[in-house]
Amino acid sequence: MIQMTTRGQTAIEFMFFVAISLVILTASFIFSSNMNADTIALGRKFEAENVCKHFSVLISSAATSGNGTVIEYLLPPQIGGSNYSVILNSSSVSITVDYLKGSQTCLIPTANFTTLVVANKTGFIKNMGKGVVIE
Repeated sequence: MIQMTTRGQTAIEFMFFVAISLVILTASFIFSSNMNADTIALGRKFEAENVCKHFSVLISSAATSGNGTVIEYLLPPQIGGSNYSVILNSSSVSITVDYLKGSQTCLIPTANFTTLVVANKTGFIKNMGKGVVIE
């Protein structure tokens, strides 16, 4: 009879150990999944910020370099594996990059450009004397 009690107690302790192990593994998996999603979102935000700042520098360079300046731009084809748009807003003197699950806005040091949505990922930024034109 003593052996049956010991075996029964061992089985209960083993089931308790397995249950606790499953809870810990499940919590670890959920935490890991959330961290992975956050990492992907942060990567997209970083890519959008780079596009925004790069385009801002190009526009500012064209504006300050004088009449007739032509700068060719080449933007990444995608952010985070999906399409995005670049919106120039002359009233707020800013660029907004709209991507899959968010947007990133940055300021432009110059205000002599027109409001538009940049459709192409390649093109030219030209200083026409009276302002900057994106083609």
